Amino acid sequence: MSASTSKKNRMNELAAGPTKKQLAAAREEQAKAKAKLRNSIIGAIIAVIVVIVVLFNTGVFYRNCDAVKIGDEGFTPAEVQYYLANQYYNFQQSGYAGVFGLDSSVGINSLALQRCPFMEDGTWADYFKNSGIEQLTQVKSLCDYAKANNIALDEEDLADVDTNMSFLEQAAKANNLSVKKFIGSYYGGSISAKDVRKCFERELLANKAYQALVESFKYSDAELEEHYASFNGSKDLFSYAYYTVAAEKAEGEDVTDAARAAAKATADAIAEAYGNIDVAAFARPEGTSAEALVAAAADGNEYSDALNAAVASVVEGAEATVTRASGASLNGSYSDWLMAEVKAGNVTVVEDGDSYTVVLFLDRCDNRYSTVNVRHILVKAEADANGEYSEQALADAYAKAQGILVKWMSGEATEDSFAELANAESEDGGSNTKGGLYENVAKGSMVASFEDFCFAEHSSGDTGIVYGSNGSYAGFHVMYFVGTNDDLYSNSIAKSDLTNTAVDEWLASAAENLAPTETVFAKLIG
Repeated sequence: MSASTSKKNRMNELAAGPTKKQLAAAREEQAKAKAKLRNSIIGAIIAVIVVIVVLFNTGVFYRNCDAVKIGDEGFTPAEVQYYLANQYYNFQQSGYAGVFGLDSSVGINSLALQRCPFMEDGTWADYFKNSGIEQLTQVKSLCDYAKANNIALDEEDLADVDTNMSFLEQAAKANNLSVKKFIGSYYGGSISAKDVRKCFERELLANKAYQALVESFKYSDAELEEHYASFNGSKDLFSYAYYTVAAEKAEGEDVTDAARAAAKATADAIAEAYGNIDVAAFARPEGTSAEALVAAAADGNEYSDALNAAVASVVEGAEATVTRASGASLNGSYSDWLMAEVKAGNVTVVEDGDSYTVVLFLDRCDNRYSTVNVRHILVKAEADANGEYSEQALADAYAKAQGILVKWMSGEATEDSFAELANAESEDGGSNTKGGLYENVAKGSMVASFEDFCFAEHSSGDTGIVYGSNGSYAGFHVMYFVGTNDDLYSNSIAKSDLTNTAVDEWLASAAENLAPTETVFAKLIG
């Protein structure tokens, strides 16, 4: 066949198109190519998924990707989880968990399975996550303040962080868990010890910044006095006695006019008996023996015997209630009367529904006095099986207290040596690691006999022994008077209120400017 003929045949074949056999072969090759491409894509996707699963299980995303952006800084799911846990445990300790249906017995990792009544369509994990982000935003704003004001953690601060981390290790050991597993069970999620330490350091820095922020607000004495006056007595401390007489009624029946009249007559009789008491004449009996000190305490109130006798003279076996309260927390039915210009010993009868309350005014303190600093060593008496304190138990405790005071006096007899004894001997957990020291003691904050010593115009270095009891203990306090502070307590109250308002406004403004936003990795939280 000539070349021209061969060329002519190929032209004819092209004109006629591909044969069925050629088409089938082409389709087969195309299918193979598609299958190969599809398998390659699926293989690549599977490889990516495997990598993602591996990374997820190792916590790479959890500890390295930003879940929340706050201002110019990103925070990982692990960091937000830490603050979620903070909010969870704070709520749990508040006592409201059961009230609002939070089952804390199943642990923190089950929060995402429990619906939250505070959210229209959310879980407790969502609720605590949002609360945690709010806390983290505040921490972030304070850390920014620290950076702007050259506030940083020092060696002592870092030692505190080390101590907190050691507590975690001890807790893990006590629960027979590794530190990793304990942290996971306590904080939830895939948070690590490194994450926790980072959060500890951030919170400690925020606390230092907060203190610096608080101290940055300054007020003159005139400003403080003006602000305290604006409280209109709501911060003053009132001492008074009261006894309520309820009108009698049969079950299921209304109170009759006759019953009301009888209750009113009883209340009036108690008021008359109160009126015969010379309140100003009462003072604590003095004495140095255990018996005298216990008697002097008179259950923490020097008026109790006379007041109870007055009530009992009208209602057999009845006892008055003696209390101290700020003006803001007074009972509404007689608060106006107490806050008026009444004098010690004045009495009133207040009608409140179907009852009448007899109120005896004892004292009002406007807080214009100086607080004091004291050290003490508490020696508790041993209670019997019924929770009672025998005369012998009290005598033994008093003898021990005397021995401690004698030991101090026979030594260096300095404040430092007293502090050392307090750390070694005191049974007061609130002060026996700081030398028995209580600073800025205000009226109404301690049991009466302790307070009497504090405000008896002592000089620095004065000592004594007083009896104390508040229902949870009975015993004797070996006292050491450190000194009187310069500022009036009323100024301290005013300064605290002004500063709290200023700090709250600063934090609210800072949070508004930071405006936190969540990323896709926020789904890993909780």
